[in-house]
Amino acid sequence: MTPLLTLVAGPVVAGCLGMLVTLGDQSEPAFCDRVRAENGCEEATLAMLAGHAVGFAVLWLLLWAVPWWRGLRAVRILLALVAVMVLVAAPIRMAG
Repeated sequence: MTPLLTLVAGPVVAGCLGMLVTLGDQSEPAFCDRVRAENGCEEATLAMLAGHAVGFAVLWLLLWAVPWWRGLRAVRILLALVAVMVLVAAPIRMAG
């Protein structure tokens, strides 16, 4: 149940947080400063989001690799929380 809940809840939480954090904010993210001269903010944003999505996918696949023993329940939950935090970090970086 943990991987499926992570797959559903992670993107929803990150999306809601992203909408709340960037609500009404028209400024460019801080990580666009280094590519502003060549007008590459869109590419930098997509690369940052892709990195977070790949990190989430790798951690989510690791959830399936952890054996389903009762003693490893805490490990699975911790891994699921880390995967969700990887997604949640993307809107936080966008707001910073």
